[in-house]
Amino acid sequence: MAWYGRRGKPIAYTLVQGRSCWFRLVGLASYRFPLDAPDGVLRCEAVPEPGAEWDEVVDHYYRSLSVLAMEAYGLESLHGSALLTPAGALVLTAPSGSGKTPLALALSCNGHRLIADDAVVLDPSPARGPGRPALRPLPFVPRARDETARRFGLPVRARLPEPGAPVRLGAPVPLAAFVLVERVGAAEAEAGTRLERLSAGEAFKALMNRAYFHAPHEAARDRQAVANYLRLARVPVYRLRYPDGFDRLAEPVAALERLVAELAVADEAALERV
Repeated sequence: MAWYGRRGKPIAYTLVQGRSCWFRLVGLASYRFPLDAPDGVLRCEAVPEPGAEWDEVVDHYYRSLSVLAMEAYGLESLHGSALLTPAGALVLTAPSGSGKTPLALALSCNGHRLIADDAVVLDPSPARGPGRPALRPLPFVPRARDETARRFGLPVRARLPEPGAPVRLGAPVPLAAFVLVERVGAAEAEAGTRLERLSAGEAFKALMNRAYFHAPHEAARDRQAVANYLRLARVPVYRLRYPDGFDRLAEPVAALERLVAELAVADEAALERV
């Protein structure tokens, strides 16, 4: 099976052999991991391709291979960042370069801990917790671009170091909401920041379109994936449009802070009714 990136080109191939699965990341390495991970630990061996840097092989083990493997274990993933808020995990999802990382970092400066960046792994039906869809944390570091890195004092496109222990899924964090991030240009900037909730149908399509990996020749992927996204779409999904530029970043941050406060109040009220 081939996996495709946003530009429609194959970026990875998979092959199942017995109780193991091989993933080849084109131009980098081939990774093999078991098809079962009952303890939530990903165990893997890597075979680099000629000329590949080992640091990059390790970094992609975290950023790409672990995400692919978790999908093989029945989880789902979106391209985005996530923060831990009083209402639960707030997921900001957008294609690469759309401004989600600086927005997430700005929110983290307000006290909301960043718990995922670049790829967000989701459990549509967690066995523990309150039973609503949850985020499952994996090791990460923020993937900040040049200007964002300078403003927040981070390394540019930092890589993850070689693991000292196997990659292990974190405990489920109940989802508060998904926010589809869209920066607008000068022509729409006068309208300011706009935050709107999507209908269930719009939410389902939007989440499917933000999946971390694509297989366009398999429009529906499989029944389980569709069922997973239908369940994820029950979580509130919003679209946030805001003007481009760091000087306007306070506006979407304020809008998201208000949303988090509203979601926390609604969550508390729901618990009182139980």
